[in-house]
Amino acid sequence: MLSELQDDEPELQYFSDSDTSDFETISSTPFSTISRTLATIDASPIPQVVAVKMSSLTRRWAKEPHDIVREGRVLASLAHPNVIELIDTSKEARDNTLSLWMPYVPYSLDRFLDLHLTPDSPTHILILAKSIQYQIFNGVSYLHANGVAHRDIKPSNILITSEGVVKLIDFGVCWAEQSSSGDLFPEMRKRGDEGKGLYFEVCTGPYRPPELLFGTRDYDPYAVDMWSIGCVLAEFYTPFQFNNETRRKERQALFNAPSELGLIWSIFSQLGTPTNDVWPGWEDLPDAGRVQWTVVPPKPLADALPHLPTEPQFHPLEVIENLLVYPPKKRHRPTDSLSLEYFKSEGVVLPIGYGDGTGVNVYEGYTLGDILLESFDVDNSNNYGH
Repeated sequence: MLSELQDDEPELQYFSDSDTSDFETISSTPFSTISRTLATIDASPIPQVVAVKMSSLTRRWAKEPHDIVREGRVLASLAHPNVIELIDTSKEARDNTLSLWMPYVPYSLDRFLDLHLTPDSPTHILILAKSIQYQIFNGVSYLHANGVAHRDIKPSNILITSEGVVKLIDFGVCWAEQSSSGDLFPEMRKRGDEGKGLYFEVCTGPYRPPELLFGTRDYDPYAVDMWSIGCVLAEFYTPFQFNNETRRKERQALFNAPSELGLIWSIFSQLGTPTNDVWPGWEDLPDAGRVQWTVVPPKPLADALPHLPTEPQFHPLEVIENLLVYPPKKRHRPTDSLSLEYFKSEGVVLPIGYGDGTGVNVYEGYTLGDILLESFDVDNSNNYGH
């Protein structure tokens, strides 16, 4: 239980794992394992499918800055439709591991992007895409308002329930304003705050903002999330490529390369080489002067997104352009993005029971869940992110 590790944390819902069936591994790394199993919760006679994330509490076996204690502590403090719920935690004394028990969510955004969205996509698919995007902003807005930055937003960390509700998962490298000395890797706000500063070894390659690629430990973690969201939204409309290993088509990331230098150049090639006029202070970043970059002008972002819809109400280019901005202070925040015409025109179809119930819940008689289930016709057994 987290309450055993952190005396000041709220008591969590009781979970009984005595009736669980065998665990089925969904994904595994040297540092954590995610499984699913059937379990009864609070003595309910009906078993539920749950996902269990397990990681070591021994620092030498944990992958810094991935912190299972902080992840559980933060999730226990959050309650929002677009944030994965923490059912409970369990500690294994023999192996010194902590497990986080969460609802199993069957669908993932990365698989949806591999299946859909071209300029001639039917209207119901575009409506589903806009709803997913809206919910991402809504969930991140809640996180930021509660002093939490996710710092690893990517399609595989965005799951979707069968009702069409987006769930942000994997808070293993999140940052929280309320730090705790009980975390595996306590993290301070800035370099001068009695510590080494923030970790820049966060975010997954194609979704990492340029300030992290240049090694700064003094940055705005909320602006990091906004860049990542911009990359995710762009990936709704990038070209497809064929993956020889999976034998299926997959979306290309807007920015991608096997190395950090290549990733930086991928960004520069699209947005232009930054200058101090475009990005004040960028030359002062720790690693900015290590390479003499070729000066190239920016390219129109629309040219890199050939699958943008033609209908204005489904054309979010303005939203994306205001996120993929070099100066972190100039990136739109979630409320800024949600106030743009893209989300205001003709409303957004939302899941049944979502929010205050005043939104639109059906399109031509179909709920968002109906549209989602029709759009997925593949085996989704391995869609839980980590």
